[in-house]
Amino acid sequence: GVLASELAELGLRVIAVDNSARMLEAAHAKLGGSAAAGRVELREGDVGALPIADAEVDAALAHMVLHYVPSPGEAVREMARIVKPGGSVVVVDFVRSTSWVDFVV
Repeated sequence: GVLASELAELGLRVIAVDNSARMLEAAHAKLGGSAAAGRVELREGDVGALPIADAEVDAALAHMVLHYVPSPGEAVREMARIVKPGGSVVVVDFVRSTSWVDFVV
């Protein structure tokens, strides 16, 4: 909820997805009655099958998510599916090994 709130405070419309109902409840509580709350929609779902239509959003952001996902490449492809043509897919994460990881979408 912290990142969703900060993005919404910048004036962005945010669809925040988490596979944990508990985390979504915490995000809802974090947003409370803030002005940003009206720009954040919380959805329960999985990064491998996002509950977002094809080309629905301008950008997709995965922040510290992919290291938890069994198929990060599939998750990035799913993120690309929901982004409008010309949009952006942004991943902020770390790699546990010493090798570089590249994903082709």
